[in-house]
Amino acid sequence: MNQLRKEGMPLMEAIHEAGRRRLKAILMTSMTSIVCMLPLLLSNDLGSNLEKPLAIATIGGMLIGTPVSLFLIPLVYWCIYRNDEKKISSKNITSIHP
Repeated sequence: MNQLRKEGMPLMEAIHEAGRRRLKAILMTSMTSIVCMLPLLLSNDLGSNLEKPLAIATIGGMLIGTPVSLFLIPLVYWCIYRNDEKKISSKNITSIHP
């Protein structure tokens, strides 16, 4: 988002474009971690009781972390930088109309 903003892209466009570019990578990483931990969670072999908490923690973290990465982080970014966008647009208006 910061790189797109440095290139002159407006705030909302930068957020949407960054989300579009990173969506596939975030989903693939999360899904592979979840799918790889399912055999640990579902197995009943000797010693599997030691591995189940790891699988539960990893799957839970990915299930919570994915929506946070896709929705909450861009929202927080917008909340932080929306005032800067207003300042920039008001400077442009005052420079055009003295």
